[in-house]
Amino acid sequence: MVTLVKCLCRLVWSEHTHEKSETAKTRRAEETFLREEGIHSGTATPSAETLALRVEAERRDEERSSAQLDALRVSFTEAKDEVNLLWLDYTVKEITDLSRMALESGRDVQEFYRAADRRKKHVMRLAAAAAGVKYEEDN
Repeated sequence: MVTLVKCLCRLVWSEHTHEKSETAKTRRAEETFLREEGIHSGTATPSAETLALRVEAERRDEERSSAQLDALRVSFTEAKDEVNLLWLDYTVKEITDLSRMALESGRDVQEFYRAADRRKKHVMRLAAAAAGVKYEEDN
């Protein structure tokens, strides 16, 4: 003979197991339905026009970034700022740690820290020129 408590525990366990299995099956069916619905309605993948627009926007962004880097390089060159030119080269190579830049260049890390203030002025001057205004330094 099985006690009432054991019988109820088995019943609850059995119901829980079946419910969990049904929930997983339902979730897979819903995911399949949504995936197929996206395919049929055309929202699963972007259209060729959307992809072309995205590629064009990325190309414009890359050109703008490249032009800004070139302008910054020219500004550093005109100012004969060798440390910031090194900083720019390392940054383009995705090296952002100033101590690593100093180690690889054979310079003191303090030079790179001091160059940050000069770099900020160059960037502010270029941003002002792009906006069509004159940058006045804080003396």
